[in-house]
Parts: sequence; structure tokens; C-alpha cells
Amino acid sequence: MFVRIKVLTMILCLTLIVGCLTAALLLSKHFYRLIKSILDLIRGRANRPPLSNGKQDEFGLIRHYVEMLHTVNDSLNDQIENSKPLLAAGFMQHVLTEAVPTHELTEKFDYYDLPRISPYYTVMCIELDDVRGKTERDINLFVYAVKNISEEILGGVASGTVIKMRADVVLLINHKLSGTTASRRTEAFQLAEEIHTMVECVLNITATIGVGRCHEGLSSIRHSFKEAMDALQYRLILGSGKVIYVEQVEPNRQQQGFAYPSELEQQMILQVKLGNEQQLAVLLDEFGQGLQQRGGISTEHVRMAFMQLISRLLRELYELDPDGGPLLFTYSPYERVNELRTMSQMIAWLKEEVFPAISRHIMLRRKDSNHQSITTVQQYIEQHYDDDLSQPMMAELAGMPPSHFSHIFKEELGMTFSDYLIAYRMEKAKELLISTDMKVAEIADKLRYNNSQNFIRVFKRIHGATPGDFRASWAGQPAMIGHRGNGQTTIPGKGSGMIE
Repeated sequence: MFVRIKVLTMILCLTLIVGCLTAALLLSKHFYRLIKSILDLIRGRANRPPLSNGKQDEFGLIRHYVEMLHTVNDSLNDQIENSKPLLAAGFMQHVLTEAVPTHELTEKFDYYDLPRISPYYTVMCIELDDVRGKTERDINLFVYAVKNISEEILGGVASGTVIKMRADVVLLINHKLSGTTASRRTEAFQLAEEIHTMVECVLNITATIGVGRCHEGLSSIRHSFKEAMDALQYRLILGSGKVIYVEQVEPNRQQQGFAYPSELEQQMILQVKLGNEQQLAVLLDEFGQGLQQRGGISTEHVRMAFMQLISRLLRELYELDPDGGPLLFTYSPYERVNELRTMSQMIAWLKEEVFPAISRHIMLRRKDSNHQSITTVQQYIEQHYDDDLSQPMMAELAGMPPSHFSHIFKEELGMTFSDYLIAYRMEKAKELLISTDMKVAEIADKLRYNNSQNFIRVFKRIHGATPGDFRASWAGQPAMIGHRGNGQTTIPGKGSGMIE
């Protein structure tokens, strides 16, 4: 038994050994073919003809790849050189917005060949006006055209750098060592005016230029850039298409309280409700002029004032129509206020889009609401015509002041409340005379007439006959006059329950 087990074990081991050797042979052959295929592929891509000697062939291949690496390195260096202007612009954006160590500034300025011949620098920012509606391609063309004009003018009078930053063009002016602070300020302002004039003449567009103060040292460039951007913001008050020097606006800012023109706001809200767009435009101009002439006001105050006005209008709209009001505008009016650059643009937007849309929507909804209120009053009269009814009572039912209720009632039905009530009761009197055996005095009492003679006089004035004569003329006739299918009385006129 043990011998047999030993023999079987030996046979099984030999079989496994033979299988392993066969698999190893097959795999080695497969890997050989794979490696050979890879080498053939490399040789083919290298476009290098094989040599007779295998060793020389491999060394030649290595030499060939070394040459290719040198070629790629040269190509990369060329690409870096060609991309230097773009890289320099990116570096300048970083310098203008963040603090950078002085040694890094000096090193990078030298690497990117940026001029730094003077320790004094002034930054100005140029931004195109009124680009709404233009395509991205047109905007980029205008921006690059402004950049080229700025470079040409700057190169003729001073040293510096011009870069494109988002939709703006930024100039970094290097002032000469000789000169005073006043002369450097004058040089920057004259340069900005020349660029502004040339852009308007050549491109037929307007641009607003913000000019910062002159600062000493590369590390202070970002302060001048911030001042130039702050100066640009003042076009909200001063208007666009100008050169705005930060020192012309900041010294006039006084630390005083800002008084919002609440009275004008209330008058504008009233005109919006009344739908008087002409008077609304006049009040809006006064609102803008008041903000512009107010001393010590900042751009933040102006935006805040318009935000508050928009908020008041939208609140009025939402209170009247909670469901449809928020859907009136397909965009956010608050975001639009932040997008607009000048006060004149805000006023034009309010006049042309916001006020007319809100005013007409409010008038439409108010008209629907008034119609529903008057319909409710009509239904109440139909059900309680034989009760004591008064105009103040119906005004309270409609949720309106009595004087306003009187105006709306006449506007909706074409007659006053008292005339409508008398006419309706006289129609009910006709119905009672035809369909019942009630005496005239009883009908008069039912219709709240204390004196039957007054009832007879009013009935004759409206229907041309006394109640007795009217009943006699309808003796034996079907009682159909004054009835509708639903059992309610119809008064001739503008539809259900209305009289001309």
C-alpha cells in the first residue's frame, strides 16, 4: 500500500514539473515576442533604419533618443519664450492683488523683462463703458485694441507695462527719478487723458479710466492698483466716459451720516400705485440728483439707496400679489443693481424696465381685486336687499375706505351705490308685484321704504307707471320678468347684476 502511494506521488510530482516547465517555456516565448514587438514599435516610431550589428543598433537607438530629448528641450524653451508675455501678465495680476516679497518681485521683474527703472510707480485701470449686448469676441477685440493704443502712447512718453486683466486694461507707469510728486501726478493724469481721447476717436467707444496715487517701491504697486479701482467705482456718481483721479474724489469724502430720501421714495411708491409713469420719471430724476449733490456720499451709499428703493418696490409688489409678483422679473433686480456701473444707467433701467412693469402689474392686479370686491358686494345686495344697507357698510365689506369704495363702485358698474341699490330694489318690486299678492305698502316696507308714497314715486320714475298700474297691466301674465335660471334677479346693463 505504501509503495503504491509512493509511486503515485512521484508520478503526480513529475507531471506537475513537466507542466510548470511547459508553462514557463510558453510564457518566456510570449514575453520575448512582446518585448520584441515593443522594440520594433520604438524603432518604427524613431524612423531609424536597423543596423546590421545588434549592439550598434541599440546604442544608436539610445543616441537617437538623446538627440530627441535635446530637440524637445529646445522646443519647450521656445514655447516658454513665446509664452513670456502671457506669463508676465499673470505674474502682474498676482502682484497687483496680493503682497509679494521684495526679493521675489525683483527676480521676477528681471526674468519677465519688465521695466523697473524707477522706484516710483502709478497704476491706472481702463474699463470699457456700455458693453452690454456685445459678443465676447467683440469685447475682446475692443480690449486688445485699447491695450495696443495704451502701449503705443505709454512707449512715447514714459516707461511701463500694459496688461489685460479680465475685461480691463491695466497700466503700470514707471516714473523718472527726477521730478516731484506733483509732476508725477500730472504726468499720469495727462497720459490717461491722451489714452481716453485716442480710444474715443479711433475706436468710437468710450472708456472710464481710474488713476491711483504714485507710490514708492515695487511692493506698493498693489496699493496704487486698489486706488485706481476705487476711483473707477466713482463713475457711479460722476458718470462714465471720464478720467477719475482718486485724489479728486477721496478728499471730499466726509465722515457724516447718510440721510436716505424717504419722502421721495413714498411719493414714487404712490405714483407706481397710481400708474403715473410720467410723474414717476420726474421723481426718479430728483432722487438721483439728490444723491449726486449730497456731500460726503460714497458709491456704497448710492448702491445702498437704490437697493433700498428696489426693496421697497418689490415688497409692495409681493404684498399685493404673493404668487405672481416674484415671477414678474426673470432676473434678480438686486444683482442688476450691482452690475450697472453708473447712476444714469440705474435710473434708465428703473424708468424703462422696473417701474413700468411693477406699476402695470399692480394696476392689473388691483383692478382684478376691485372687480372681485364689487362682485362680492353685488352678491350681498342680492341676498340682503330687504335689509338696511348703507355705503359705509358695503365699503367695510369690500375692505375699502368709503370714498375709495364709491369711486371704484362707479368705475366698475357705471353708477353710484345708492342708484344701484334703488334700481335693484325696484326690480325686486316688479317681481313681487307680478308673483305675489302683497300690498303695495307691504312691498314698500319690505324694501325698507318707511313711506309708501316715496316708494310709489320712485317706482313710477324708474318704470313709468305706479305699482298698482304695473300690476294691473300684468294681471294674468306669467311671472317671468326679473328672473334668471338660478333664481337671482338680473338688472339690465353691463352683464350680470349691472345697469347702464
